Formats: sequence, structure tokens, C-alpha cells
Amino acid sequence: MILDFFKETYFHELEFREKIIARSQFTSATNIAVFTSVIFMIRRIDYGASKTELIIFHLLVFIGTLLISLSVLCSTKALTGYDYKLIVPEDGFDHFRKIFEHTNALREHNFANPNKVDIYSIDDEVSDYILPEMIACTRENREINKKRVEWNRKSIRSTIFSLIPLFLASVIFVCFDLDVASPRKNQGIEDKSIENSLHSIDEQLKKYRYSLTSAIPDILSPQETLSHEQRHQ
Repeated sequence: MILDFFKETYFHELEFREKIIARSQFTSATNIAVFTSVIFMIRRIDYGASKTELIIFHLLVFIGTLLISLSVLCSTKALTGYDYKLIVPEDGFDHFRKIFEHTNALREHNFANPNKVDIYSIDDEVSDYILPEMIACTRENREINKKRVEWNRKSIRSTIFSLIPLFLASVIFVCFDLDVASPRKNQGIEDKSIENSLHSIDEQLKKYRYSLTSAIPDILSPQETLSHEQRHQ
């Protein structure tokens, strides 16, 4: 009864270790996704926008990045640096082998001789030998799991808090159109480019028109030149 109870507790702590690892990995994946979003916004920020908007945006991103970095640190603490204690007797399992061999020898003796000897229970011997080791392992593994759970909670808490300033930064990024590749900004750039091109063409046409007007008197006769000048006057 007692051995069964501690056996279930021992394996429960080992199974709980896998659950903690899965939770910590999920938190780490969330942090990577948040970092990716932050890098995306920073790379596409329009530094020609209003200074006030840029300062508020970068301040919120800075606060969110600090909290995410703290979450990554806590998540690393929850994932690494722990050694669980397993039930491995100092002499291996030779002790159990000796118990089985001695028990079999006693049974053969009782079968061959009229003088019977008492055969002790193998289960009791195993329980007396392994129970203290199992209790020690369970106690140490439980303390390790408590530490890892606490670090994982701190990591999740930091991740949740970091989403507040980063959400506000994304709202500013979208509402104030801080994306340098925004379609509206691209349209403005294209309109300006077209305007510059038309202005350049107009200037070229004026130059050619002036050159053509200057060359006409040399080509026409004096009467045609006089008539041409009178029309322009």
C-alpha cells in the first residue's frame, strides 16, 4: 500500500516535468512571435513622420521589448539547469538479483530437506530497500517542479504585460500610418514623381519651342520674317 502510493507520486512528478516543459516551450514560441512582430514594425517605420508619434511609438516598443526579454530569461530558467533524481541504487540492481537467488536457494532447500526454513517475502525486502530511495527522489523532484512552475508563471506574466505597450504601439503604427510602404504614401510618391516628370517635359518643350522660334528668321525670307514677326506682335 505504502509502496504503491509513493510509486504513483514518484511517477506523477516525472510526468509533471513533461507538462512544465511543454508550457515553457509554448511561452517561448509566443515570445518569438511577438519579437517577430516588433522587428517587422521597426523595419517598416517611416522616420519622416511626426517626431511625437515616433517618440511615443519607440517608447512603447522599448517597454514591451524589456518585458519580453524578461519573459525569455524566466522561460530559460524554467527550461534549463535541472537534474531530476531517479531511482538508481548505488550498487545498481545487484541487490535485487541476490535477493532472488537467495530466495530460490531457500526454496530448493525446503524442497530437498525435511527441515524447513522460513522464506522471507521478496516484496517486503524490495519495499524496505527501495522505499527510502523513492521518497528521497520524489521529494527532490517535487522541489524542482515547484521552482520550474514559478519561473514559468513569471515568464507568462511578463509576456502578458508586454502585450499591453506593444498593442498600443501597433495601434499608433496603424492609425498614424507609420508604415513607410503604406499604399497611401506610395500613391503620394507616385503622384509627385508624375508631377516632376510632367514639369521636366514641359521645360524641355519650352526650350525646343524657343530654339525653333529663334531658328525661323534664318530660314524664312525677309518678307516672311517680317510677316512672322508681325503675327507674334
